[in-house]
Amino acid sequence: MIEETGTVVSQDGDWAIVEPDKTSACGSCSVRNGCGTASLSRFFGQRRHAFHAQNPINAQPGDRVVMGLDESSLIKGSVLVYLLPIAGMIVAAMLMSAWAGMNGLNQELWSLLGLVLGLLFGGFLARYWSRRGGGQLNPKIIRLESAR
Repeated sequence: MIEETGTVVSQDGDWAIVEPDKTSACGSCSVRNGCGTASLSRFFGQRRHAFHAQNPINAQPGDRVVMGLDESSLIKGSVLVYLLPIAGMIVAAMLMSAWAGMNGLNQELWSLLGLVLGLLFGGFLARYWSRRGGGQLNPKIIRLESAR
C-alpha cells in the first residue's frame, strides 16, 4: 500500500476532501540550480491540489491523516489514464485514414483529425470509467497521523 499524509479540508459523509502535504526533492538535491524541474516549479508556482478520499474513520476538517492507495489501483489508474487515450488515438487515426482512402479524400488530414478525436474520446472514456468505479481508484484515509 502506498501511503501519503495530508490535511482534511472538508468532510461529506463517507468522503473527505484532502490536501496532501507538499513534498519535493528539489530542496535537497545538489543540482537544483541547474535543474529544469526546479526551474519549472518556480515558474509555475506552488499550487496546492485537493482530492476526494474515502473516509471510513470519519476524519474531520483540520485533522492530519494518513491516506493509502493499493498498488493494484495505481496500476489500473495508470492504464486507464495513459493507455486508453493513446489506444483511442491510434484506432481512430487508422479508421479515419482508411475511410478517407476509400472515399478519395486526403488521408493525412483525416488521420490527424482521427488522432485528436480519438484522444478526446479516450480521455472522456477514462474519466467516465474512473468516476463510475465507485471509488476503487480513490485513496482511502487509513488513520490519523498521530495514531502511529
